[in-house]
Amino acid sequence: MNLQRFAMTAPVATDRIRTALPAIPYASGAAGQTNITKTNYLCELECELTGTMTCIGTSTNTLGSKGPLALVQAIALVVNSKKYPLSADAFMFSVRRMIDRPGSKNAAVAPVVSSASPGTANAWQAFFRLPVAVAFDRNDLRGAIWAQNGETVMTLDVQFATEAQAITLGAANTAEFVGNLQVYAWCIAAPNPVAPDAKNNKPSQGLWNSITWLHQFNKIKQAITVTGDNIIDLQKGLEIMRIFIAIFNGGTYTTDILTSAYVELQSIVSPASLDRLWLRNALVDDYHFPYDAAGLPYVPGAAGQPEFNGLYVLDYFKTFTDRDLLQTAGLTDVKLHLEISAGASLSGAYAEVYQEQLLQLSSPITKV
Repeated sequence: MNLQRFAMTAPVATDRIRTALPAIPYASGAAGQTNITKTNYLCELECELTGTMTCIGTSTNTLGSKGPLALVQAIALVVNSKKYPLSADAFMFSVRRMIDRPGSKNAAVAPVVSSASPGTANAWQAFFRLPVAVAFDRNDLRGAIWAQNGETVMTLDVQFATEAQAITLGAANTAEFVGNLQVYAWCIAAPNPVAPDAKNNKPSQGLWNSITWLHQFNKIKQAITVTGDNIIDLQKGLEIMRIFIAIFNGGTYTTDILTSAYVELQSIVSPASLDRLWLRNALVDDYHFPYDAAGLPYVPGAAGQPEFNGLYVLDYFKTFTDRDLLQTAGLTDVKLHLEISAGASLSGAYAEVYQEQLLQLSSPITKV
């Protein structure tokens, strides 16, 4: 049934439109915003962070494992003043892209060379996407938003981090980033996108079906205070596509303290508990992540820079169909269990959990 439903959402022939939105200037530790153009069906937001990082001093700097993506601490698609449906950080949107497009790399450059005044202007760049629709390039447009409604106002809200959150500066060194976040809106132009006729025949039937779905990507953060079983309540009433798990401990992201993970649906384990070795190997087998010198897989970071450890993915959309999605509609108990090693020394530990999911709506977010 799910496969049949998936096929029904296939859109009619359309035109792809790429529109440049007003750039958001970087401001250290501050918020920014850009308005989203009212152009047909919004399917994807493409983001490019570019600029220069000038480091002054004589000590050695160290780039953080998230690279230049660390500068975009939070980014959210806001519809009519509500954060809906995408809200996460730039790095995890970048990781989601690598999971959705196996073999792709984190397109980031971020040298941190210092020199005495006036300093070296190091070119920085990073790229990530906000997937409004499930898979814009694979013709799965569930989640696309009808953006041309007169009552609809959409913005992209950004919270920038400080330079010191992206770089561990050497003693007495300073750093200043000057640049912009350039955003492009990818839209679909459907023929005659108007209201249904007297017989209730909807134009662009495939796109109409697509916009009756909500595609979400949201973040949950929870402290890890004990070893053993740690339980995180997941959002209910949705069809879970993927769960991304990032573990932080002792001032850095780490794979070492998580021994297994599984999802519990109404007291039923689905799927069976997945141990750390399986989760690590899945990164290589399924998404073509490389191994490091110690033989452990890692999320590729900026070229030549530290890798990002501590990430795992529970992927129920691996086949790019609905066959394995976790159905949580009507459930009251949807939990993620993270088993932390009994010998782990916890220091400011927490889990960042990102939930990608679908929700069938009774009517589109914005009506055609």
